[in-house]
Amino acid sequence: MLKPSAILYRLIVSCGCLVVLTACLPEDSFFGLEFSPDGQLTAIISEKKGLVVADPAALESRQIAPPPINPCGIAWTDDSLKIAYASKAEGSLDIYLASLDGLTTRVTSQPS
Repeated sequence: MLKPSAILYRLIVSCGCLVVLTACLPEDSFFGLEFSPDGQLTAIISEKKGLVVADPAALESRQIAPPPINPCGIAWTDDSLKIAYASKAEGSLDIYLASLDGLTTRVTSQPS
C-alpha cells in the first residue's frame, strides 16, 4: 500500500523525461498501479475512490468505478481503452470491464 506522502515518478527512457505521477493521483492510500499498454495513462486502485485513471501529461485523474475494488489487480485491454478489475460491488466477487467513457460491464456472475 502506498501512502499519499509517497512521490512516484515515471522515467520515459526514449526522451529522458521524468514525470511526477503523484500530482494527478488520488489523495489517499492506493493499492495497485498499472500503466496502459500505450504508456499514456495509469490505472490506480484507490482506497477511497476505487478505480481511478490518471493522465500524467494533463495532470488530471477521473474515477472509473467506485470502491470496493479488489486489490488483486487490474488489467488493461491491448488497445488501452478498457480496464478489467475485480469488485464485490454487487455482493460477490466478480470481474468487470470498464471503458474510459464510463461504461462498465459485469463479465462474471458469481452467486452471493
